Amino acid sequence: ANKSITLDPEKFLEYLKEDGLANAIQYREEHHETDSTGRELYQRCAKTIFQVGDKTDDAFSRICGFPLEFVPLQNPYALKDREEIRIKILAAGKPGVGLLIKIWHRVNGITTKNQLISDSSGIISFPVTHSGKWMVSNVKMDRIESQPDADWQSFWASLTWGY
Repeated sequence: ANKSITLDPEKFLEYLKEDGLANAIQYREEHHETDSTGRELYQRCAKTIFQVGDKTDDAFSRICGFPLEFVPLQNPYALKDREEIRIKILAAGKPGVGLLIKIWHRVNGITTKNQLISDSSGIISFPVTHSGKWMVSNVKMDRIESQPDADWQSFWASLTWGY
């Protein structure tokens, strides 16, 4: 379900830059809206994978049908330490191409963050260590015209797992 948020122009621009939402920044510039309040509907699309016992199955790869969704192509619990994981992002069920994906890794109270751009198949890959907690995230934003109280619709996707 959607929630709404309204941000003053400076904070909205800061948020757009931080999440790599160049399409929204460009639209606002081209339509002389950079001084306008950011009025947005947003929806979280959160997915968590966890392992119970020693037996693995294909539950990690199930598609839930979220508007924006991460789908691991390998089970993170079946990987060897430091082996690469490949994760696909789907936007409206299709590969999310050229999206900024943030990778968060928290170990012993310290979080490191990296960024990757999804390839032409909507896939990113990176090595995973068997320690701490992992999260991949993305925010996708589209202009909407059908809502009287919002100009933008965003989806905030995340995938988490831990060791």
